[in-house]
Amino acid sequence: MNATKKIVALILSLILICLSFAGCGSKSGTQKELNGLYADKSSEERLLFDKREISGDADLEVFWFSQTVRDDVKDAAAMYKDLYGGNIEYYLSNWNDRATDLALLNSSKQLPDVLLGFQETDFPTFTDMGLFGEIKDDEFDFDSKYVQKSYVDSILTKDSKKYGIAIKDDPEVLIYNKDTITKLGYETPYQMWKKGTWTWDALRELAKKLSLDTDEDGNIDRFGFNVWSLKSLFVTNNTWPLISTDGKPTLNVTDKAMTEAFQLIYDMNNVDKSFSPEVGESAFISGKVAMYIERPQYIYHFINNGIDAEAIEIAPVPKGPSATENYAYSMPSISGISNSCKNKDAALAFIECYISVQAEMSKTGPRESYGYTYSEEQQEVIDAIKTDYKSVSIIPTGYGNVNNSLIGILGELQKGTTVSAAVEKYKSKMQSELK
Repeated sequence: MNATKKIVALILSLILICLSFAGCGSKSGTQKELNGLYADKSSEERLLFDKREISGDADLEVFWFSQTVRDDVKDAAAMYKDLYGGNIEYYLSNWNDRATDLALLNSSKQLPDVLLGFQETDFPTFTDMGLFGEIKDDEFDFDSKYVQKSYVDSILTKDSKKYGIAIKDDPEVLIYNKDTITKLGYETPYQMWKKGTWTWDALRELAKKLSLDTDEDGNIDRFGFNVWSLKSLFVTNNTWPLISTDGKPTLNVTDKAMTEAFQLIYDMNNVDKSFSPEVGESAFISGKVAMYIERPQYIYHFINNGIDAEAIEIAPVPKGPSATENYAYSMPSISGISNSCKNKDAALAFIECYISVQAEMSKTGPRESYGYTYSEEQQEVIDAIKTDYKSVSIIPTGYGNVNNSLIGILGELQKGTTVSAAVEKYKSKMQSELK
């Protein structure tokens, strides 16, 4: 070997040694960067946390809110099995039955070790039920960049104790059928976003243009817009239904920015006739709705149900009139350990595998098994939101029936009830629930 080759070999050896040390450390130390797809990576490489030392039985039971276990959960279970040797069994519950099932399991002291996949609406009710075990700062790295620390503090902390882990999820975006818009000669939301003209007014105007009576019977049968919840509209207008006052939740539904969000829905339903009366997802798939707010990871679902992948584009949910900066809503995906968890280290290790899988999906698009990954434009939008957009303080709407009352207000607005009357109908109920 000549002198030049020896120098190159020495440099490469030093680089490999440095990389080896970079992957080591304590539980709260180094974090790995997530880059690219992961099909050719080992479980050790995919784990975004330092591997734990687990003593005792590593087998776990996981509570899951569906009758079928999603691929990403199976993926996390396979990672966990590979890394720690533990087997994962599931307790399956329908979404609408999860509260009853959890209460029964809790009363019989048979709660599964890991409680997986909850939302902010489940809190504080489930915390007050005593389902969740405390997770201390020295047991889990809440400062991880893959954890939504602000949601842990505002949603999952009670009496200075943490009862869950909020996983960073994709922000909700406007998903739309590009062909529907361009064939009529209109600019797409993505094009308006790039030009800086994408606002609530632009959304309302485009939705109105896309609402058509295609069979000429006097009734609109193709609508411009629908949502599955109003939360993105609240956040993009820099508001939220509840605020914290001296550490306690206070009703905020008469706030000016909240009123503007309600008024937008009223106007699109009753003035423009552009808001679909059907459920957004099914209506979007059938072509009855052109634009729909949802998380981009569900694009695969639309494609698997027959929509051309090339026709689907996304844009940020536009900024409202009361927002001076760009805001975006990310629904927190919440996991925790039960109050009867047999092996806390094992349970937290599984959750770290689950977080690693979720972070991969968020970075690269839905799992490869779905046959779809994000386009360059879609990834551009998601990255811009994650980098440049802010969020508001999320106070859980799961106090009693507060969330159901918000759904009730939406229903009233769709029926033509004025904003003031719709809010007044539910305001006292919500105030009572908060007490």
